[in-house]
Amino acid sequence: MKRPMGITILALLLLVNGAALAVQAGALYSNQNIGATFGNAYLQRVLPSTRLDAAGIMFFAGIAAIFSLAIGTGLLLLVDMARWGLIVATGLPLGRQMIGVAIVLVTKPGALTQLGDAFWFQTMAFGGIVWYLFQPQVQCAFTGRGEFYDPYGDEEHDPVDKWS
Repeated sequence: MKRPMGITILALLLLVNGAALAVQAGALYSNQNIGATFGNAYLQRVLPSTRLDAAGIMFFAGIAAIFSLAIGTGLLLLVDMARWGLIVATGLPLGRQMIGVAIVLVTKPGALTQLGDAFWFQTMAFGGIVWYLFQPQVQCAFTGRGEFYDPYGDEEHDPVDKWS
């Protein structure tokens, strides 16, 4: 079965993200006190100013780059473990956000409007990715059980003529 277009887009986004994280880790490896050289107080606060800060960020950026590149390559090759890895990687923050929404609803329902647009955009994006990865045609592409997805499940509506 052909790779679905959504899987190709997700894989390319993950590969670009992995490359960017690898560049970030490389930049921190080459200049570990990059934040201390800036005169701007905001840049000193955002960028690591000590070698210990840079080492921590470099370590986690390297791990995230490896994970992102592995999942992106697995999605391009239609490896089912890559699909499950992406489900876990997006499902955990989605679950955490849904627990946060439930807590806000219980404690102070009027505060839902104060969560911000970025929170709701991220929740919708993660939810859309998880929903998409559980679609039957996407699952069929990863399992390799057939050449096509038959939504009816019977031979009458088979789009492929098996006798020709």
